[in-house]
Amino acid sequence: MLLNANDNTAQTVAVTWEQLGWPASANVTVYDLWQHSVVGAFTAGYSAEVAIHGNAFVRVTRNN
Repeated sequence: MLLNANDNTAQTVAVTWEQLGWPASANVTVYDLWQHSVVGAFTAGYSAEVAIHGNAFVRVTRNN
């Protein structure tokens, strides 16, 4: 979950694969659990614009 705890503005919230213990070169599929859809495949990390006090709830699956 990517959380924006900011009281004033929407924020870009990011996670790197290295923060998850994966190499930056990992190919990872991101699935949006709120929208029930695949966002895409990413390397190095993922970021989303998150509304004030909002969240992006995603599942990440390493492909390699």
